[in-house]
Amino acid sequence: MSDHTFLLYILGSMVLMLVFVQELLNNTLKYAKARQATLQFNAKENSMLEMVYSDDGIGFDPQAQKHGYGLSNIETRIHLLKGSLHIDSQPQKGVTFTFMFPNHDRKN
Repeated sequence: MSDHTFLLYILGSMVLMLVFVQELLNNTLKYAKARQATLQFNAKENSMLEMVYSDDGIGFDPQAQKHGYGLSNIETRIHLLKGSLHIDSQPQKGVTFTFMFPNHDRKN
């Protein structure tokens, strides 16, 4: 992969991650009635990048909740980045979204 292609890939990935955060913040403000939201990035040993977003809002049951456009859009973008999403939430217990993405570096 050329330096130019690699740079475009990294910038595109960063834009998609920013869109994830924007959508999650929008959902928190619109639905969650949260007092606090946190965002964390962690580099994992297995060449993965973990992004964890959580809030202390009203939560929801991920199995029972119908996915709206926001969550569906996030899932589509995660697929584009060859990533994964885990949602941990219960009613009245807040929500945690854990995203895992390949951590591409220039070692290759």
